[in-house]
Amino acid sequence: MDTSLYWQTVVEEHCDIAAFALIFYEYIITINREVAFIWNRKLTGATILFVLNRYLALLKYPIYIVGLHCKAINILAMLLELLPYFVWFSFSTLRVYAISRQNWRMALLVAVPGCMPLASNVYLYTQSSTANYPLPIGCIWLNSIPVNIDKSAIVTDVVVLIVTWWQTYSLRRLAAQTSMQVSLATLLVRDGTIYFLVLLVMNTCHIAFSLTGRFTYTITFEEPLTTILISRFLLNLREASTSTGQSSLDMSEPSFVRRIPQEEEGTPNAVASFITPLGALLDHSVEPMHEDVELPHEHDS
Repeated sequence: MDTSLYWQTVVEEHCDIAAFALIFYEYIITINREVAFIWNRKLTGATILFVLNRYLALLKYPIYIVGLHCKAINILAMLLELLPYFVWFSFSTLRVYAISRQNWRMALLVAVPGCMPLASNVYLYTQSSTANYPLPIGCIWLNSIPVNIDKSAIVTDVVVLIVTWWQTYSLRRLAAQTSMQVSLATLLVRDGTIYFLVLLVMNTCHIAFSLTGRFTYTITFEEPLTTILISRFLLNLREASTSTGQSSLDMSEPSFVRRIPQEEEGTPNAVASFITPLGALLDHSVEPMHEDVELPHEHDS
């Protein structure tokens, strides 16, 4: 048995265990919010994305850690590896579609680069084979082609940030017109910029470390952190969609979310009910703001 392969597998398994511990800990500390804002509410797009994002991760890592027989687990492991990429790019695409007032062109700018990691991984698996080594190595994938560093995830994150910042600028301009004192940092955080900025930083670090070869296991921790960030984001959006009796920009009380009550004109009810929670604002501040201010709402000419 190759010694380098042995130690590489040992390190990978320990990283997988650490990643699973992180995912499981996140599940334990947020289960109360999940019950309140997911299972006790009606089905929406945010609900579906949350369930897929959260439970695919909980299923994936035990398969990696315990997998002993290649014939029994290789297809399942491949699906559990690929499906989260579909969830992540769907989340980014629908988020942009929602906050850009159902602009499908903006959503397409996110969807095209966003599906590239999924497509490249599908191709990689079709060109790979499995081998069953004695423990502790067990079942592993053997790549017959070099693994290329996919940079399209950065493009997706940048586009989402640009759209979010543009919407934040509109809100900032509205605040200036009404002589309200609200910091730009408050608006950036409440529109979820921090979430996508962290994802951008993680993707950039992954590419940098992979190209230099200094630490090749960043993807092992990037995936659970992405799952956690998106789960928290979706929980907040789900809370926003179920909050009632609040004004659009009521910030007189501490809250993590605010909702946009109005739906876009011309959007079918079924589509609107699916994507509306994904366009809600996020609020992590307690700065006071006038309650009678409406969100900027532009109509297509």
